[in-house]
Amino acid sequence: MTRLPLIAVCCILIKGCTSNLCNTFTVLPNTQTRSIYNTADHTPVNPICDDKLIPGWYAFEYSASIPTSCPQTFSCGTLLPVWMNGSHPSATEGPVTRKMCVNAGFDTSCCSSKFDIGVKNCGTFMIYYLNPTPGCPIAYCSDYKDSRSTTGVTLTTAGTTLSTSALTKPSLTTTQPTNATKPSAAKPHWITFGP
Repeated sequence: MTRLPLIAVCCILIKGCTSNLCNTFTVLPNTQTRSIYNTADHTPVNPICDDKLIPGWYAFEYSASIPTSCPQTFSCGTLLPVWMNGSHPSATEGPVTRKMCVNAGFDTSCCSSKFDIGVKNCGTFMIYYLNPTPGCPIAYCSDYKDSRSTTGVTLTTAGTTLSTSALTKPSLTTTQPTNATKPSAAKPHWITFGP
């Protein structure tokens, strides 16, 4: 009989070692489509469904987080949006449990269905231990916001602001740098990891 080391058993019981959680997560796709600002007056053509989501730790692109106020139905690229009924933890707290709510549009509390998730503050971004949603079309929302002005698009990504007015035209040369490397698959380029 093989015995697991005590540390491995503890890590399994708390769904991951807390010291490594901020380095081992999956990026939840469609951050922009999941935005609370992405609204429609009818069901989206291809609504996002998280009922087949693999349980695990997830983060959003652009340092977005799950909203803590009720989004309207038909927002977040789905029919029934999911939001967090509680606050995000501070960076000094370990992983915490928070209540998630589904806005089905008929409950005045904006919380027709409730379930728990794990949340950890990684300094410049949040990670969430997510399970599949209770059905479809139900999906987790993001608070991603695309700030537009008359001078162009401004995106805030992991603490860096990019503006179209600051971008230059790409060069038409076909010469590649001699020391070009592929982006790392382990850490997506849009997420900055703190010390």
